[in-house]
Formats: sequence, structure tokens, C-alpha cells
Amino acid sequence: MADAPRTVPLPPRSNLSMTGAPTQLPETRSRRKEIDRRESDQSPAVAGERRSGEQRRQALAASQPVEDEKERKRKELQRIAEERAMKLAQHRRKRLLASCEPITSLNYDLLAMDNYPENTLLAQARQDRDLWLFVCSVLGLVFLLGLMGLINGWIAGSALGLSILAAIFAFSPLRTVFFERPTLGQLLQQRKELEFRALAHIRFLESHGGLMWRCREMASYNPNLGRKLFAGLVNFSANGTLIDMLRSRQHIRLYLLYGIEAQKAYQKLEKTYLENHFRNLEQGMDDRISDDEADSLQQQEEAAANP
Repeated sequence: MADAPRTVPLPPRSNLSMTGAPTQLPETRSRRKEIDRRESDQSPAVAGERRSGEQRRQALAASQPVEDEKERKRKELQRIAEERAMKLAQHRRKRLLASCEPITSLNYDLLAMDNYPENTLLAQARQDRDLWLFVCSVLGLVFLLGLMGLINGWIAGSALGLSILAAIFAFSPLRTVFFERPTLGQLLQQRKELEFRALAHIRFLESHGGLMWRCREMASYNPNLGRKLFAGLVNFSANGTLIDMLRSRQHIRLYLLYGIEAQKAYQKLEKTYLENHFRNLEQGMDDRISDDEADSLQQQEEAAANP
């Protein structure tokens, strides 16, 4: 019996073609994976998470306008509060300017008293007076000796005339015709006139409730107004007894020094007020308010500070 032909097993099918190029795999497997992924994505847990995320986004979108409205109202209230504070501050500056306005009429020449006679000049005038009085006394004694017959009559008469002339030189302003140095009476009279004019000017400045006491409120614009050197001056101005306490040139010059510092503070206050006023006008805001409105804002500010 002849042998049956031997079958040769075929090699396994390869993904490579005869040319060596890879053959295309069937798409059924990828499609099956995609369908499985979609089915797995549609699980209840994922769907619930999606719904909760959608609800959160909707709630956030709904709450955003509310928060924007609150922020807008907060900014509006803050703007109104700042505007009220600005108006109240401007009103205070305006009232302080009106209260301290007389300081602008401070007369430096009257209060400086540059022609005030010094003590050394008065001492020299006293020496001159005493010298002429001594000469007058000696000549008067010579005249008395002549009356008693101890010396000749013409000598006694000449002594009498000279004694009268010495007395005139001692007290009368006629001495200035012959001598340059003024008499003691002239110097004292000059002192009284200068002090009287300075005190009259201070009385005019202090006639409206104590100017120096009111200028103390401008200490924030010039710290020198709060120095202890001027504490007594301010207290006397507040009590209305300042004129009675100014008894010397040093006191009057102290008043002048305080007035100069007050003028510096007034100029700075005026500059600050005008700069803020013009800036507010450029921004379209009117910072002028009445006294009643200022009192109302003041009460609101105190109530907010002390709830």
C-alpha cells in the first residue's frame, strides 16, 4: 500500500505581509473598548458626581450676582462715609479759619517795640540827673552862704542862677538842646507810649473771646503752639485776664512770638483747606455744609466711635 502524502503544517499567520509591511488589525476590538468605556462612564456614581458638579456651578453662578451686589453696596457705603468725613473735616477747617482770622492783622512793629529804651540807657539818664542835682545842691549851698554874709553877694547871686539852670537841666527836656542824651523823664515817657500802643493792639486782638486761646486749636499745623513756654499765656487768654498780666516788654514780646507761630499755622491751615477745596471741585464734589449738617455729622461720628 502506497504511503499517503505527508502534510506539511502551515506556519502561523503573521501580521506581516509578504512584503514585510504590517497588516491592519480589525477595528472590532477598539470599538468594543470604546463602547465599554462609554458604558462604564454612565455608571450611577459618575452620573451623580456630574449632577452635583453641575449644581455647584449653577449655585456659584447664582450667588455671584449677589456677592457683586454686596460688594457694590459696601463700596458705596464706604464712599459715602469718606465723603461725609471729608465734608466734616473741611467744615472744621473753615470754622477754625474764621475763628483765628484776627491773627492775620497782627502788627509786628507795635509789638516788637524796637525803639523801646533799654535799661542801660535809663541808668545813664539817672546818673545824669543825679549829677545835675548834686551841682544844683552845691550851688544852692553857696547861695545860702552868701545870704548869711559869709561870701560876697555877686558870688551868691551867680550860684543862685547856676543852681536854677542845673535844676532845669536835671528835669526839663531843655537839656536836649545842649546835650544829645535824653532825660530820664523822656525815656520813661517813651516807654509808656510804646507799652500803651502795644497793649491797645493786644486788647483789640483779644476782644473776641481770647485769640491766643482759639489759636491753640491750630497746634496740629504748628507743634510750637503747644509748647509749655506759651501755656500760661494761653490760660490767661482763655480766662480773659491776659491784659492784666502783660506788665513788661518781655511779656509783650512773648505774645508776639506766639502770634508769629500762630500766623505760620494759619497759613498752613489755609493752604490745606484751599487745596482740598479745589480738588473736590475738580472731582465734582461740593464740600460746603451748613452748621446744622455739621452738627448732625458730628453726632453720627461720635455715635459710631462710642457704640
